Amino acid sequence: YEAETFGIVLLEAMQFDLPVVASSWRGIPDIVTDGEEGFLVPIKSPSCVADRLQTLIENPDLRKKMGKKGRQTFETKFTMDVFMNKMQDLFIQVGEKNA
Repeated sequence: YEAETFGIVLLEAMQFDLPVVASSWRGIPDIVTDGEEGFLVPIKSPSCVADRLQTLIENPDLRKKMGKKGRQTFETKFTMDVFMNKMQDLFIQVGEKNA
């Protein structure tokens, strides 16, 4: 990605069971699946952001569902343990290829 757009703030929200509303910009769709952990909206579209936030405000069950899905995604893809295990596996693969 051209800039740091991974979206750590999205992971922080997901860690605490909070649904997210974010733009479909660079790395963000790698973190959030539209309609699952929250909503993705087109870039430079404040009215879409407002609409999605209103949807979440008016639907507590949807907020909870998306928040739980976000927490699940965080735990299965983005914890430090997951990162360390993936790095270890990668180093082992590289080592085996070069042995």
